[in-house]
Amino acid sequence: MILFVRGGALGDFVLTLPALAACFATGCRVDVACATKHRPLVGLVGEPGRFWDIDGAESLWMFGGRDPVGYTDAVCFSEGRTELPIPTIHACGSRPPPGAPAWRHFLGALPVGWPAADPGLRLRAPALRPDRPIVLAPGASDPARSWPLEKWFRLAEALRPHAPVVIVGGPSEPWAEYRPDLSEIIRLAAAAGAWLGPASGP
Repeated sequence: MILFVRGGALGDFVLTLPALAACFATGCRVDVACATKHRPLVGLVGEPGRFWDIDGAESLWMFGGRDPVGYTDAVCFSEGRTELPIPTIHACGSRPPPGAPAWRHFLGALPVGWPAADPGLRLRAPALRPDRPIVLAPGASDPARSWPLEKWFRLAEALRPHAPVVIVGGPSEPWAEYRPDLSEIIRLAAAAGAWLGPASGP
C-alpha cells in the first residue's frame, strides 16, 4: 500500500501529478490525501483505493506522530503492505533547487527502482484553430507573477480574429468573463487550442 500526501494550493498539486502517476504505476494500492477540491485531478492519473481529506479530522493522525508528515512537504508517502500507521515516510521539500523543473524534483523523491512515469510535458507551439478556444488565465496569488490586466485584454483582442478567446478567473477576480470550478477547468483545458497564464494551477 502507498499513501500519497500532498498539501498546498492547486498549482502545487498539479506539479506533483507525475510523482503520483509513478505511484500508481507500481501496481500497489494507492491511497491519496489531499484537499477535497483537488480530488478531480487525481482521476487524471489513477483511481485511489481510498481518498483522505487532508483538511479533515480523519487525517489528523498523519501529523505530529513519531514520523510526522510535514504539511509543507511537497510529496510525502508511505510504502509497505501494512495498514496504518504507515511504516516508512519519504518526503520531498516543496522548493526545487534553482533551475530544476519542479515535476522532476518531485519524481526524485520516489524510492530507487520505482517506475518513473512520463509526465507528458511536451512544449510545442499550438496551431490556432477557429474551432478551439484560447483560454487566458491572468490570475495569480502574487500579482507580481503576472502582467497588468490591460496587457491581457490587449492580447485577447489580438487573438480574437484567429480563434475564440475565454478569459477565466476565480471568485475574487471580478474582471473574469468565466469563473469555472475545477471540473470545468479540466474540461475547458481539454477542449482548448491554447492556454496562457502565469500560475501553475490553472
